[in-house]
Amino acid sequence: MSPHARRTPEHSREPGATQQGTGADLIGRQPQEALRQSEERFRLLVESVTEYAIFELDTEGRILTWNAGAQRINGYRAEEIIGKHFSIFYLPEDVRQGRPQRGLEEAAARGRYKDEGWCVRKDGSRFWAEVVIAPVRNKAGNLLGFAKVTRDLTDRKRSEEEIARAEEQLKALVEERTAELAKANEKLQAEIHMPRRFDELVLLQLVLDRSPVGCVMNDTDFRVIYWNPAAEQIFGFSQEEALGKLPYETFVPPRAKAYVESVRERTASGDTGANGASECVTKDGRTIFCEWYNTPLKDSAGTFIGYLSVLQDVTERKRSEEQSRATSEQLRALAARLQSVREDERTYVAREIHDELGQACTALKMDLALLVQQLPKSRRRPHERARSMFKLIDDMIHSLRRIASELRPSTLDDLGLLAAIELQAQEFENRSGIKCHLALPQTEIALDSHRSTAIFRIFQETLTNVARHANATRVNVRLVGDAESVTLEVTDNGKGIDEIRASAHNSLGLLGMRERALLLGGEFSIRGSPGQGTAVTVRVPVADRQRTGEPRSPSSAG
Repeated sequence: MSPHARRTPEHSREPGATQQGTGADLIGRQPQEALRQSEERFRLLVESVTEYAIFELDTEGRILTWNAGAQRINGYRAEEIIGKHFSIFYLPEDVRQGRPQRGLEEAAARGRYKDEGWCVRKDGSRFWAEVVIAPVRNKAGNLLGFAKVTRDLTDRKRSEEEIARAEEQLKALVEERTAELAKANEKLQAEIHMPRRFDELVLLQLVLDRSPVGCVMNDTDFRVIYWNPAAEQIFGFSQEEALGKLPYETFVPPRAKAYVESVRERTASGDTGANGASECVTKDGRTIFCEWYNTPLKDSAGTFIGYLSVLQDVTERKRSEEQSRATSEQLRALAARLQSVREDERTYVAREIHDELGQACTALKMDLALLVQQLPKSRRRPHERARSMFKLIDDMIHSLRRIASELRPSTLDDLGLLAAIELQAQEFENRSGIKCHLALPQTEIALDSHRSTAIFRIFQETLTNVARHANATRVNVRLVGDAESVTLEVTDNGKGIDEIRASAHNSLGLLGMRERALLLGGEFSIRGSPGQGTAVTVRVPVADRQRTGEPRSPSSAG
């Protein structure tokens, strides 16, 4: 409680006015300061991001803000671009076709717009961008503008195109060579006057010498007996250097030997699906990554006579995949940080409202009671006005408690996850009339605050979706835990969610729940069918391998 909130009537000539003014000042000042600090921290966080262009637009599409990532990706400084229409980043043909305006309209109508395409930098160069536009609305739902996030995916786009072309070429080549090998086999059967083994090697050499992918043949001892020019180009070893040697003497490093041996054994046993990928080394010592497609070679009697391997250098694709995974991990880390900051701010504001404003209202009510005691009972109008003020203060205290609880339930911090779920279910039941049936552990589950908060927020969002969309009369809630994980299951008897809506990427509520689970290494699923209700399941690993409580008998939230 602040010093002003503790003031008694003796400190002022007009106690009622002083205390009323003090309460109003506190009510107006404390949340505004907390929110201002929260907005400032969030602004600094956004401005420091360099991997993404993050900026705001007004309702017409004119640029209002500009961060470091936007300058790096688009090439404009803030003073050059603010006030310009965001269509400046689009290709002229896209502008003529109304693509920028469609993005704003779709974002305003659906709550989110996502697209990929070519964009233009300040210097005129093009880059492949992933664009997300979301509307910004006030509490009344009025459109204030838009938030736009752009990500440069040019490297990934080019890698995907190169990989697709290479895969198509390899597929066509394998099909072509397989057909040619089949014809060659028929010809060899007819030309029985020639040694079969010699025929196969000669024909294969004619077919494979011009192959754009590496082709290697090994005898039954696994020594190289054929090495085409593409293999020489990939590994750097000439035919003279490779022929007659085991792969482990040239391009297979010791760390990959066990894996290659296992593939070799499968191929020798007749397994035509013994394909895979492994590390290789080039003549100059570089480490590359190759995909292998292996086929056992057999004579007319079905006797195994060697190996044929078709290979492709996929080092760049693997590097691109690793970079994509790293970027995804960075995005998840950023999302986790933003989520943590948001929860911290909600907790701080909730406590400020409860501790400062709540106590100020209580003090105001006490001071008003003292004033009423000093009024003569014969003065009816002041007493009626005082009763109205008492009701107004009580309503204000109730609203403050409700707002603080919505921001951050004190039960979650004070009593734990189980009590918070029970209280939330009870409030939901009272508010919606939908019966909640709970099956919770007898004892508290050992979880850190991040996991408890994530599970509780998912539970909150699930109940909100039930109230809005399900038309249900009953909800079953089950929470179980073991040494490895904690699982929350929420099912209802409503109209059920269809598969398309369950897998939709434009549902921010479902995306938020799924992302909360993934950020903790967990799993999220939602399933349902029309008329059969909906089931939401989230499984989150525990922070430590500790024992958890056993489920207690089902009980009703009511």
